[in-house]
Amino acid sequence: IIEILLSEHERKLIAKYGYPFEALEKQLKSLANVKEEKALSDDAFWWKQVLVNLDISIQENESNESLQNELICLFEEIAKILRTEG
Repeated sequence: IIEILLSEHERKLIAKYGYPFEALEKQLKSLANVKEEKALSDDAFWWKQVLVNLDISIQENESNESLQNELICLFEEIAKILRTEG
């Protein structure tokens, strides 16, 4: 199980553009109104699925440079954590 500390904004990006699966989706919903950083945890396999989905969203949002940059940063941060912990 990999635990990743995320800001409210990062959690919202994952919820909208990472197309999370059941366990992460439940955690995201339970933290929807929480402003502070909170950790989400799931198996490395499911975090990798979030990365695949974020990558697709990055490609689909090429016309929105600001959003694309945010998604790239989030992708890179999660990927870095998975490399060290997963």
